[in-house]
Amino acid sequence: MKAADCMQNEEGNGLPEGWLCTQFGNVVWPSKNKIEPHQKPEARYLGLEHIEAYTSKILGGGRASEVKSTKSVFKAGDVLYGKLRPYLNKVAAPDFDGVCSTDFIVFDQKICLNNRFLLWFLLQREVVEYANHNSTGVELPRISYGKLASLDFLLPPLAEQHRIVARIEKCLTRVNSARNHLSQIPAILKRFRQAVLVAACSGRLTEDWRTVNGVVDSYREFILEEIADFVGGYAYKSPGFTSTGTHQVIRIGNIRPMALNLSASPVFISDQIAKETVRFRLSEEDIVLSMTGTKFKRDYGFAAMVHCSSDLPLFLNQRVGRLRCKPCILPLYLLYFLQTESFREFFFRGETGNVNQGNVGADGIRKAPISLPTILEQHEIVRRAQTLLRWAQSVEGHLSAATLRSDKLTQSILAKAFRGELVPVEAELARREGREYEPASVLLERIRKERGADASTKPERKRTNMKSKLATAKG
Repeated sequence: MKAADCMQNEEGNGLPEGWLCTQFGNVVWPSKNKIEPHQKPEARYLGLEHIEAYTSKILGGGRASEVKSTKSVFKAGDVLYGKLRPYLNKVAAPDFDGVCSTDFIVFDQKICLNNRFLLWFLLQREVVEYANHNSTGVELPRISYGKLASLDFLLPPLAEQHRIVARIEKCLTRVNSARNHLSQIPAILKRFRQAVLVAACSGRLTEDWRTVNGVVDSYREFILEEIADFVGGYAYKSPGFTSTGTHQVIRIGNIRPMALNLSASPVFISDQIAKETVRFRLSEEDIVLSMTGTKFKRDYGFAAMVHCSSDLPLFLNQRVGRLRCKPCILPLYLLYFLQTESFREFFFRGETGNVNQGNVGADGIRKAPISLPTILEQHEIVRRAQTLLRWAQSVEGHLSAATLRSDKLTQSILAKAFRGELVPVEAELARREGREYEPASVLLERIRKERGADASTKPERKRTNMKSKLATAKG
């Protein structure tokens, strides 16, 4: 919305009756209340890490005694707005007093503005886009209050603000309940997958198959070097890497659950280096393992299967190992086995090195024990396991779609709320009830008096407008 449009709308054109188009900084200004943590050591502390992105949920917290340097002070009901990486939209309104990181802007409660109305305003997608577009810094982008102050703000009468908040929160009760249920599914699927892999590699998945086929005592004990050839990666010289090419090097960051992620910071080597290191070239269905920092990869795996094409040869980098299966074992069966919790516990116990970055040696991999059925039973195990794992993948697809729908529904409710379409307009209610009401223009004057003459927090004169959400609103 342009400034001229906003001025025109103050006269009633395009806005709900009694509303006013003004600037964020004319209505809301930050608290300057700061404190040294030692002054309130028992106070609850909130950092950006304690606020869930996009949802306003508070995830735990700490104590002031655990942090250093000056912190901001907040009261119950104040709105905390994360100005660092604003695209994460970390906004919350705690129901307790405390101190917080100065990476939050604290908006304390005002007499003439419902702070829950402010909270929901800041959680709109359009506000996130505005903040992200107007932030400064590349690696650590930040949005300043000065930039936020220039954002268009559609101000309803105070009584209408209260009704809008009540309606938003009633509408979102079911949405949030559904979202909470959805959020539990990934953990359930993780346990399901692990149960499938354990059943597959312990023989439980094919107990009936062995009975039908008269198979008895089909499992034999081996160590990995007996059933697969192991090779450790090559220490290529980093200056020799290029960002494009036809010979990609597989590094630890490319290893993800079951399959490689070739698009994760890809690096390449020249044709000449590829010829000199041909023994480190990977083949279809090789299995690669991360041999560094593996204890921190429990949630997403440390082994993956290679699927490569002739036009993009793949090569091993240092601290990445390769297992190439012998005829007695199916590559997919080995991959399943490597992902079982029992093997992973064994694998992690072999780590050496410092706390932050453990390493697993080649001998620890070669000597790892594995229990192996006949190749015929392996085929049946893989077939059944794939069916179950594909079902889990299908559920994940439905989960993603359902989560996206819930996000869209939330934003749709907020859009209606801030267009004046969610509750009856205060002016209309007042006429029905035969009473007077305070329009937003009068409310803004009260806000200005509340703010006083603190010129240091006034908004910048330069204006950068968010795309108006009233373009399709009823006149």
